[in-house]
Amino acid sequence: MHHAAAAFVVLLPLAGIAGDAGTAFTMYATSVRYRLEIVATGDDGRRHFVAPTSLATRMSPSAAPFFAGADNIRRTYDVRKIRVRLPDVARVACAVDGAARRVEVTLEEHSAGSAEPRITRAEVTCAK
Repeated sequence: MHHAAAAFVVLLPLAGIAGDAGTAFTMYATSVRYRLEIVATGDDGRRHFVAPTSLATRMSPSAAPFFAGADNIRRTYDVRKIRVRLPDVARVACAVDGAARRVEVTLEEHSAGSAEPRITRAEVTCAK
């Protein structure tokens, strides 16, 4: 029994390090610095920034803290849930900025040990 417990204690952290599985160990063992940039384009072609904080009130209580102040570099343990939902974030920005024709959301992630940031973008056409 002790061997199985020891194997679990060793393998759980290794599984988190080896993959992008999001195990409990990696939740607190790593951190990422991130920033969101939201740019809306109006019917006239003019581009303007939308503050991520303005989206926070339309997010769930557990997601809102990730948006408040996110136009500046912030630190957290994981931004995967934001990364995979960037098109949804852009649609919320469309609703917040009623004059937008298109919205582009850029997530910039800075991880320890990585020289270059990871950049993820999503662009949506706003429903009128």
